[in-house]
Amino acid sequence: MSIQADDEFNLRLALMSELDDVAPRDELAHLVIARHRKVRRLRFAGVCGLFVVFAGIGVPIGIASTSGGGAPAKEGPVALRLGSYTLTLPGEYHPSDAASAPCAAVPQPRSAVPVEETAAITSGVCILMFIAPPGYTPPKSGTTVVVKDESRDLVIGATGLSRTRLDSLVSSGLKAAA
Repeated sequence: MSIQADDEFNLRLALMSELDDVAPRDELAHLVIARHRKVRRLRFAGVCGLFVVFAGIGVPIGIASTSGGGAPAKEGPVALRLGSYTLTLPGEYHPSDAASAPCAAVPQPRSAVPVEETAAITSGVCILMFIAPPGYTPPKSGTTVVVKDESRDLVIGATGLSRTRLDSLVSSGLKAAA
């Protein structure tokens, strides 16, 4: 038997013509067919497994990339509500935990009474609102606005903002419920 083929197609044709009279035993044929089916199932399971792995990795990565460590920046203004006050901030701000950086640097009252607070951040800037206990005096250093009320004071402190910029945000965005 001499097979001289230049490419795969011709090789297959030559092999088929040489082996067309050879028939395998039934057991061997069933074994070959069963092995072929098993390989196809394993390949399919491998493809499905890879899909599940990539989807499992992609979903957390997608969530993390949209979250950026906090909530994604929303289109339009962001409103911080505390007590009867609402401070509306530009869309680049998003709500945050008052204990997270850079909000932890905003001076807060030292008291045994828990303080209501809410915060919003954008890159390197934090605006923190809290209801001050009676007798609270804001620190001399830092950027702070105090809104006096009959029974309590609303304090709005900031890190990373000038006093002028904080005053501008408070005067344009702070509203008290009637």
